[in-house]
Amino acid sequence: MKSKGFGFVCFKEALCAFKALAENTGQPGGLYVKQALSKEQRQNEISRNTLSFKKSMQYLSLHVRGFNKSENSLEDLRVYFSSFG
Repeated sequence: MKSKGFGFVCFKEALCAFKALAENTGQPGGLYVKQALSKEQRQNEISRNTLSFKKSMQYLSLHVRGFNKSENSLEDLRVYFSSFG
């Protein structure tokens, strides 16, 4: 199976995910990291775009792409993102 070059990182605590997101947003040539949402969640987010809604989430998943599976193992990504919590 050929890699599609993206995956998901799930955190138990939203604060850790926000830290990973903040430190990896807008980095030219680096990883593309964004909050992962289902279609329904994206629609709800648009209508409830408030900080209190985001804080109410028990955990946060991030969509991650921009890595090469042949150069980065699952363990490499685990080690990298574990530094955020």
